[in-house]
Amino acid sequence: MESHAPGIDPVTQPPLDDRVGDGLARLADALRSQSWKGASKNGLTPTQGRVVALLQNAREGLRLPALASALGVTAATASDAVGALRRKGLVEKHVDEADRRVASFELTDAGRMIALDVALWPAFLTEAIDTLPSTEQESLLVSLIKILRHLQRAGELPPQRMCVSCTYFQPNVRPEDRRNSHVCAFLGTPFGNQHLRLDCADQNPVTDDREASELWQQFIGGPLEK
Repeated sequence: MESHAPGIDPVTQPPLDDRVGDGLARLADALRSQSWKGASKNGLTPTQGRVVALLQNAREGLRLPALASALGVTAATASDAVGALRRKGLVEKHVDEADRRVASFELTDAGRMIALDVALWPAFLTEAIDTLPSTEQESLLVSLIKILRHLQRAGELPPQRMCVSCTYFQPNVRPEDRRNSHVCAFLGTPFGNQHLRLDCADQNPVTDDREASELWQQFIGGPLEK
C-alpha cells in the first residue's frame, strides 16, 4: 500500500485553486511585511510609498482622483497621503493655469530619490522569481495578467494600465515570430509575452466593452466573452 506523509491525504486536500490562492495570500503577506519595513526606513507609510511609486511612473503627474483610483482607496485617504508627502518635501502640487480648480501632483527631486529606494521594496520577491526558468517566468506573468484582468472586471481592482487593455496593443499579428508575435502601435515595435507590461504610462485604455472583449480573445484565443 502506498504511504503518505502523516496528516496528508491527497484525496481530501483542498482544491487546487484554493491552494494556489493560499500561496498568493502568503506572498501578499510577505510583500505587506516588506513594505512596512521599507516604509518605516524612509519615514513613510505603505500608502505613501505607493503614491511615490505611482508618481514615479507618471511623467505628467497625476490628479487626486486618478491617484485614489490607482490605489483603490477613497479620495480622502489619497489626499491625506499626498498631504503628508508634500509636508515632507517629496511631492509638489501643480495648478492648471486654465482651470485653477484642477491640480496634479509630481515628485520633487527628493521624492525621486526616495522612489529609487521604494522600487527596491519587492526586490526579495524578484530574486525568488529569478530562480525560475525564463519560460516559467513568462507563463507566470501571463497567468498574473489573467488574474488581474478578472479582478478588474469584477470590480475588485482599480483599472490597470496593462498592455492587454490598451488601444495600441495588437496581439498575435505576427504569427511567423512566436517570440515577438504582438505589436505596440504606439512605438511601432514587435514584442512578445515576455515583454507584456502591467503598468505603462503611455497606455490608452479600451473603453468599449465589445472592443475590449475582442482584443482579449485575440490575445488568448477562443470565443468572445459575453
